[in-house]
Amino acid sequence: MTKPIDVINLARSQIGVSEDPPYSNHVKYNNWYYQQEVSGPEYPWCMVFVQWVFYISCNPLPKETGSCSELLDWFQEHMPECVVSDPMPGDIVIYNFGHTGIVTEVHTDIIQAIEGNTSADDDSNGGCVLERMRPYSTVEAYIRYYPGLNLDMETAKQWAVDNHIVIGVDETTFTPDWKRPITREEAVTILYRYHRMIEGYVQI
Repeated sequence: MTKPIDVINLARSQIGVSEDPPYSNHVKYNNWYYQQEVSGPEYPWCMVFVQWVFYISCNPLPKETGSCSELLDWFQEHMPECVVSDPMPGDIVIYNFGHTGIVTEVHTDIIQAIEGNTSADDDSNGGCVLERMRPYSTVEAYIRYYPGLNLDMETAKQWAVDNHIVIGVDETTFTPDWKRPITREEAVTILYRYHRMIEGYVQI
């Protein structure tokens, strides 16, 4: 099963790869995607780079496209559970200016990502693979596509519900916000419930 760190490590190994000649879009990722040598302004490759990284990492994306908007539209229609608002390393970030990358670090106000076809002088058509830092205000959405990992998360959440490790907001309502940070009090309560479960207490 491909893990986010596998995708990040492969993407990081590509930092410094650039078009040859400059401003040509002639780069190995395009040649792989189109299965022939291509160049010219009609072949931007930021999304093609992301496709290449996921494919070589043995986790090919379910939608083959070189378009950032097409990939996001496809996931929103067919796999909306993979379109998330809370970034994690390994996610695909879709920017609001027609660009994309692979998240490597998440900071308070900044997303760090490895991007294809970028440069310090041209954010979305710079011709090189680089690690960039951008504010959250430039982000449209994040896509988290790790089929095994997504399944494990859902299985874990259901297990916590079934075993009353996470109970809910009151005696009759169960509406946990899985993405909300928890307090230390809530953390020790969860640990205590788990301890009681493995000790054989019946949780009601």
